[in-house]
Amino acid sequence: MGEPVSTSVDAQIAIATTLVDDNLVGQGLSEAALKNIELFLSAHFTLLTVENGPLAKKMIGEASEGYHNVYKGGLLSTRFGQQAVMIDTSGVLAELSDRSENPGRKTATLEVVGTTPTTTSW
Repeated sequence: MGEPVSTSVDAQIAIATTLVDDNLVGQGLSEAALKNIELFLSAHFTLLTVENGPLAKKMIGEASEGYHNVYKGGLLSTRFGQQAVMIDTSGVLAELSDRSENPGRKTATLEVVGTTPTTTSW
Protein backbone atom coordinates (compact mmCIF):
# COMPACT_ATOMS: atom_id res chain seq x y z
CA MET A 1 0.00 0.00 0.00
CA GLY A 2 1.05 3.60 -0.38
CA GLU A 3 2.46 2.79 -3.83
CA PRO A 4 1.54 5.25 -6.63
CA VAL A 5 -1.38 4.08 -8.77
CA SER A 6 0.67 4.37 -11.98
CA THR A 7 3.13 1.77 -10.67
CA SER A 8 0.26 -0.55 -9.83
CA VAL A 9 -1.26 -0.06 -13.29
CA ASP A 10 2.16 -0.60 -14.89
CA ALA A 11 2.42 -3.92 -13.06
CA GLN A 12 -1.02 -4.98 -14.30
CA ILE A 13 -0.09 -4.03 -17.88
CA ALA A 14 3.07 -6.15 -17.57
CA ILE A 15 1.00 -9.13 -16.39
CA ALA A 16 -1.42 -8.71 -19.30
CA THR A 17 1.46 -8.43 -21.78
CA THR A 18 3.05 -11.61 -20.47
CA LEU A 19 -0.26 -13.49 -20.60
CA VAL A 20 -0.84 -12.43 -24.20
CA ASP A 21 2.75 -13.09 -25.31
CA ASP A 22 2.94 -16.51 -23.66
CA ASN A 23 -0.49 -17.79 -24.64
CA LEU A 24 -1.97 -15.95 -27.62
CA VAL A 25 0.87 -14.95 -29.96
CA GLY A 26 0.89 -17.51 -32.77
CA GLN A 27 -2.76 -18.53 -32.28
CA GLY A 28 -3.93 -16.86 -35.49
CA LEU A 29 -5.17 -13.62 -33.92
CA SER A 30 -4.49 -10.30 -35.64
CA GLU A 31 -2.12 -7.76 -34.08
CA ALA A 32 -5.12 -5.48 -33.49
CA ALA A 33 -6.99 -8.25 -31.65
CA LEU A 34 -3.93 -8.99 -29.50
CA LYS A 35 -3.61 -5.31 -28.56
CA ASN A 36 -7.32 -5.09 -27.67
CA ILE A 37 -7.10 -8.26 -25.58
CA GLU A 38 -4.03 -6.88 -23.80
CA LEU A 39 -5.91 -3.65 -23.07
CA PHE A 40 -8.93 -5.48 -21.61
CA LEU A 41 -6.70 -7.82 -19.60
CA SER A 42 -4.82 -4.82 -18.18
CA ALA A 43 -8.14 -3.28 -17.12
CA HIS A 44 -9.25 -6.67 -15.71
CA PHE A 45 -6.17 -7.06 -13.51
CA THR A 46 -6.26 -3.41 -12.43
CA LEU A 47 -9.94 -3.62 -11.50
CA LEU A 48 -9.30 -6.70 -9.38
CA THR A 49 -7.04 -4.59 -7.18
CA VAL A 50 -9.72 -1.99 -6.41
CA GLU A 51 -13.22 -3.44 -6.86
CA ASN A 52 -15.17 -5.93 -4.76
CA GLY A 53 -17.98 -6.46 -7.28
CA PRO A 54 -21.08 -4.40 -8.16
CA LEU A 55 -22.45 -2.32 -5.29
CA ALA A 56 -25.50 -4.00 -3.73
CA LYS A 57 -26.21 -1.61 -0.86
CA LYS A 58 -24.81 1.56 0.65
CA MET A 59 -25.73 3.14 3.97
CA ILE A 60 -24.80 6.69 4.94
CA GLY A 61 -25.34 6.59 8.74
CA GLU A 62 -22.88 4.12 10.29
CA ALA A 63 -21.21 3.88 6.84
CA SER A 64 -21.59 0.46 5.27
CA GLU A 65 -21.31 -0.98 1.78
CA GLY A 66 -22.27 -4.39 0.42
CA TYR A 67 -21.32 -6.00 -2.86
CA HIS A 68 -22.85 -8.62 -5.16
CA ASN A 69 -20.67 -11.48 -6.32
CA VAL A 70 -22.32 -11.96 -9.71
CA TYR A 71 -19.24 -12.81 -11.71
CA LYS A 72 -17.61 -16.16 -12.29
CA GLY A 73 -14.00 -16.81 -11.32
CA GLY A 74 -10.92 -16.47 -13.49
CA LEU A 75 -11.02 -14.04 -16.37
CA LEU A 76 -14.82 -14.00 -16.24
CA SER A 77 -14.72 -12.31 -12.83
CA THR A 78 -14.80 -8.80 -14.37
CA ARG A 79 -16.54 -7.26 -17.36
CA PHE A 80 -13.10 -6.48 -18.83
CA GLY A 81 -11.93 -10.08 -18.54
CA GLN A 82 -15.18 -11.19 -20.16
CA GLN A 83 -14.50 -8.88 -23.13
CA ALA A 84 -10.94 -10.22 -23.50
CA VAL A 85 -12.28 -13.79 -23.57
CA MET A 86 -14.89 -12.79 -26.16
CA ILE A 87 -12.30 -11.16 -28.46
CA ASP A 88 -10.02 -14.22 -28.26
CA THR A 89 -11.45 -16.35 -31.05
CA SER A 90 -8.78 -19.01 -30.46
CA GLY A 91 -10.51 -20.04 -27.22
CA VAL A 92 -7.24 -20.03 -25.25
CA LEU A 93 -8.38 -17.44 -22.69
CA ALA A 94 -11.70 -19.22 -22.15
CA GLU A 95 -9.79 -22.43 -21.46
CA LEU A 96 -7.37 -20.69 -19.08
CA SER A 97 -10.27 -19.06 -17.26
CA ASP A 98 -12.13 -22.36 -16.99
CA ARG A 99 -9.03 -24.07 -15.59
CA SER A 100 -8.60 -21.38 -12.94
CA GLU A 101 -12.26 -21.64 -11.96
CA ASN A 102 -12.32 -25.47 -12.02
CA PRO A 103 -8.76 -26.59 -11.18
CA GLY A 104 -9.74 -30.21 -10.54
CA ARG A 105 -11.53 -30.67 -13.86
CA LYS A 106 -10.12 -33.55 -15.88
CA THR A 107 -10.22 -33.94 -19.65
CA ALA A 108 -10.18 -37.09 -21.70
CA THR A 109 -9.94 -37.76 -25.42
CA LEU A 110 -12.01 -40.59 -26.82
CA GLU A 111 -11.13 -41.87 -30.26
CA VAL A 112 -13.12 -44.56 -32.03
CA VAL A 113 -11.40 -46.00 -35.07
CA GLY A 114 -12.67 -44.23 -38.17
CA THR A 115 -14.11 -41.17 -36.38
CA THR A 116 -12.88 -37.75 -35.26
CA PRO A 117 -11.47 -37.68 -31.69
CA THR A 118 -13.74 -36.07 -29.10
CA THR A 119 -12.45 -34.30 -25.97
CA THR A 120 -14.68 -34.25 -22.90
CA SER A 121 -14.27 -32.45 -19.59
CA TRP A 122 -15.77 -33.46 -16.26
